[in-house]
Amino acid sequence: NTIAKSRIPAMVSTPQETPTRAIGNSPWTGPTTSGPVTSPIPITGVTVTIGGVDAPVLAAALVAPGQFQVNFTVPQIADGEYPITVSTSGKSSPSNVVFEVGH
Repeated sequence: NTIAKSRIPAMVSTPQETPTRAIGNSPWTGPTTSGPVTSPIPITGVTVTIGGVDAPVLAAALVAPGQFQVNFTVPQIADGEYPITVSTSGKSSPSNVVFEVGH
C-alpha cells in the first residue's frame, strides 16, 4: 500500500529560513469568524515539527475566515522531504503532509 502525501506548495525552504504558510480548513478550535478579518487574530500555543524536530513558531493568527497563518523558523536539518505537523489545542494537522528542506 502506498500512502499519498501532500506537499506544502510553492518552494523549498532552507534551514533557519522563516517561511510563511497559510493553512485552511483547520482542525483546531480557537478564534473564528464568518465575516472579513480586518486585523489578524493571534493564536497561542501553536507548535510545528518538521521531521520530528521542533520548528520555533514566531507567530500564528487567523487571517481570513477558516484560514490561519503560521510563521516558523526551519530547524537545522539535512536536505529532504519531511513530515510536518502543526498542532494546537490538542489537535494536529494530517500526517501525510510533507515539507521540503533544501539548500
